[in-house]
Amino acid sequence: MKSQLDETKIANIIKKWLKTIKEIQEDTGRNSVQVTRLTSIKSLCKDRQPSKHFALHIAKRVWETMESTPNDRFDETEWQAHKAIVTQAIAQMEAAIEEVSPQQRQSMAALREEIKLYQGNDYRRTEWAVVHFIRSGNLLKVDYALCCFINQEYQYYTYQLAREYAENYDINYGNGLNLNSLPMLLDIAEFWCQYYFNQSLDDRFPKLVSP
Repeated sequence: MKSQLDETKIANIIKKWLKTIKEIQEDTGRNSVQVTRLTSIKSLCKDRQPSKHFALHIAKRVWETMESTPNDRFDETEWQAHKAIVTQAIAQMEAAIEEVSPQQRQSMAALREEIKLYQGNDYRRTEWAVVHFIRSGNLLKVDYALCCFINQEYQYYTYQLAREYAENYDINYGNGLNLNSLPMLLDIAEFWCQYYFNQSLDDRFPKLVSP
């Protein structure tokens, strides 16, 4: 095992996610489920190592999305700069997956500062707080992924990364976890099943993932 966590506890967390997926699939009222269903991901990261592996996994998913999705928001120069940042982040995470050296920590911190420059300074006051309207969700996910490597609150950032990856707003469903979130939710569950059990969801939980 890659952790001293109890296998039953790990399995129960993944089962709850799979049941959430079923709940969303079977909901004819098109309601969203609260994204806080993912907070249990913190329990899978009692030490930093699993958090780092998850962060690298999602960063690679970000890269795949950027490669396969047409750019319709940024000019080509900035888009290529975003892709270069993601490429650098993945390379740095791969190099530091076992241990983060002081030099690697410094490089990751510098990359986060570069991300902040591209996200801009669009702060707006709402009824509850001042909100930063970021320019790129892709860069935000990569920023959270880097935090999983270098920030002391890595469990918090693991959850924020999962949340940013899976949460979706749709006029039909509202904000939260909805039908559009299902591929990401399955990907999250699949990652943790593979990480802790070296098995696919189909093999480990056949009754919960069968059509």
